[in-house]
Amino acid sequence: MSYDIQCWDFTPSRAFDDFDTALEVAFSMEGKPRRLDSRLLEFARAIEQYFLETEQEESVQSHFKNFSGNIGGEAVLRFELPSDERLLVFRDIVKIAATQGIAVLDEQAGMMLLPNGKILPEKASLIWEAMQADMDEGSSSDELPRKISDFRKMLQADILRLMPGFKKEKLISSASKERKGYVRNVGDDITQEIVVDVSGGYPFYSVSVYFVALCPRSFSR
Repeated sequence: MSYDIQCWDFTPSRAFDDFDTALEVAFSMEGKPRRLDSRLLEFARAIEQYFLETEQEESVQSHFKNFSGNIGGEAVLRFELPSDERLLVFRDIVKIAATQGIAVLDEQAGMMLLPNGKILPEKASLIWEAMQADMDEGSSSDELPRKISDFRKMLQADILRLMPGFKKEKLISSASKERKGYVRNVGDDITQEIVVDVSGGYPFYSVSVYFVALCPRSFSR
């Protein structure tokens, strides 16, 4: 499922105090051409530079490659966040937006973050603070890895430790759709396969586990 945000130049002279008015302003600008003095292009370049030059997941860097070259000429910049590390990416974008004078609308969360530090509606500031606390604090010895690649490695170690006989390899059966997973032979040409799909980002990873038993002539899931 895609997760889009909208960004546009924040003009203090058009400041607003309620979320509904802010939404009206954002929607009224969609489809209109970008002003010549708009800061959106510089904002897009700053995003691209940040995510390509800092340590990021490969999928995140790929997502923002040539980002500034694909933003079009509209007054509102709407773009999809990567599925991996979504919250961390969103937080970094909000920080960059604040330095560029750009307002950020997360319509799905019902939250608008202005470059002057104001958050609309007011109650959304509590949600934003809680999200940042989750990302910053963790829980000492039980803290989850911050990078999704490290989380996948942690899961791999746990699977191989808790389920003896499995080994990691590329699955070639039609049931597994040629994904990487874990396989063990249980005799009589019967194999068991486990496929683990991980998405999302710290601290809200999503894990899906698929188990398949394959027999010589048929398989059952």
